[in-house]
This record gives sequence, structure tokens and C-alpha cells, in this order.
Amino acid sequence: MPKFSTQNDFKKIISKTHTAKTVYTYKKDAQLTLECNKSTISVVFRKRVNNSYQKTTIGHANSRTFEEVIQMFYDHLQKPVKPTAQLSSISLKDYFS
Repeated sequence: MPKFSTQNDFKKIISKTHTAKTVYTYKKDAQLTLECNKSTISVVFRKRVNNSYQKTTIGHANSRTFEEVIQMFYDHLQKPVKPTAQLSSISLKDYFS
């Protein structure tokens, strides 16, 4: 997987015409990737879950600068995680009475 780390690397990726899907990884944080297709360049957050990766698209990098993409990624990391299941407040005593 190709890597990018500087603003110059980012500019080369943005200006390049992609004919096939190419994924670039940010050297300083492997969870940030750029997925380049024919028409869009998506900013993707990759998280390892068990033996596979879970991907979340954060936004598009087509009209953004390197600093904006990095800031968008770190803002995404700062968001609080929503719990998937809510715990019940019913106790065993309430259930059996």
C-alpha cells in the first residue's frame, strides 16, 4: 500500500488521474487512508476489529488541502463514541415483583 506523509505527497495524489482504485496510507497514523477512485478521493478511517478492518468514510478530499484533511481526521477521532446497546435499568428484584 503506498504511503503519504507530506503536503507534496498529498498534492501529487490529488493531481494524479486514477484509473483504478488505489489506497494510500498516512505514515504517521495508519488509521487514516485515502481511497482514490476515478472521480473521487475519499478520506477513510480504518479501525482493526478482531481479524479484519472496519472502514468509515469521513469525507472527500477533492477540494481540500492537506491540513484540512488531517484536521478532519483528528476531529473524527475526538467525537464521542455512541453506545450501540442501551443497558436496562430494571433490576432482578423489579423483574420478579
